[in-house]
Amino acid sequence: MTWTGAQRIRAILFVAIAAAMILVPAVRLIDGGTRFGWRMYSFLEPLPKLTLVDESGTPSEIDPVPFIGRLRGDVPFASALPPHLCEVVSGTARVVIELGDDRFEFVCP
Repeated sequence: MTWTGAQRIRAILFVAIAAAMILVPAVRLIDGGTRFGWRMYSFLEPLPKLTLVDESGTPSEIDPVPFIGRLRGDVPFASALPPHLCEVVSGTARVVIELGDDRFEFVCP
């Protein structure tokens, strides 16, 4: 079978597009999936237990879910939430973070 010029161009385009559809996601998956990269998140790390301590020293445990826009597996909520909580919850002096057996304290600026 002899291919015409148009058939060769179609075959080359098909191979190039198919290769791009396989190689681009594979490369993005290997490099760890940057912010705008392709990646499937099939896991979600447990959310930390958060306790807000006001200026008088009174602790109050809060549910972190209302302060999270979207649950994602790649966001370190234990380090991202405390500064945000200091800004949006008035009167907060400290945020106590408990994640598993670890306990951290974030002092609001």
